[in-house]
Amino acid sequence: MPMDREFGFRVTGSPVILASGHLDGGKDGLTSPAYDYQSMIATLAVRTDQPFQAVVPLTSKQDSPRIRLIQVRDAEMHVMLRGTVTGVSDTGTLQRFADANQVVRDDGPRLRSIGALAAAWYSKPRAELAVRWNQIKLGLKIGQMITDATQGVGQQSIGTPITRIDIDCQEQTTRIATAYYQIDAEGMAAFNRT
Repeated sequence: MPMDREFGFRVTGSPVILASGHLDGGKDGLTSPAYDYQSMIATLAVRTDQPFQAVVPLTSKQDSPRIRLIQVRDAEMHVMLRGTVTGVSDTGTLQRFADANQVVRDDGPRLRSIGALAAAWYSKPRAELAVRWNQIKLGLKIGQMITDATQGVGQQSIGTPITRIDIDCQEQTTRIATAYYQIDAEGMAAFNRT
C-alpha cells in the first residue's frame, strides 16, 4: 500500500504475523508469526509524474518559435536496478537481477521518430490554392505538389498537393485546387510501435 505523503510503502495486517523471531505467538494462541519485519524486502515499480518526452526543434523560416505537443500516452522508460528481486525459485531462493542498472524498455527512439515526422510537416508553411487559367493546361496530376505560387512580383509558399482539376473544353479554361490536412501525430503514434 503506498504512503500518502512520502516515498515508501506500508504493510497492513496483523502485527503478530510480521513478528517472527520477536514474539512466540499471538495473544489468542492461534496466530503464529510468519515474517520478520526487519528482513522483509519488496520489489516496487515506481511511476513518476514527469512525462517521458522528446523535444524536436523545428527548422523553419518562421519568425516565432512554435510548440506542438504530441501526446504518446503509452510511451515509457523502464529501468531495472541491480539486485531487484524478479522471482522466487521452487526452493524459496530469491532470484535477483544480477546485471548492472539497465534500461529494459525505452520508447525514446519511437518518440523521436514521431517528433521528426511532425517537425518535417510543421516546419514548412502550407496554404491552400485555387487557380484558373484561360487556357487548357495539360500535364497536371492529382497529388502533384505545388511548392510555390507567384502573383505579380511576390512569391507565396504553398506546399500542398493538387486535389482537384477542372478542364472546361468549351470555355478553354483549367482550374486547379490544392488542399491539405494536418497530420494526426497521435494516430501515427498508435501505429509506430516496435
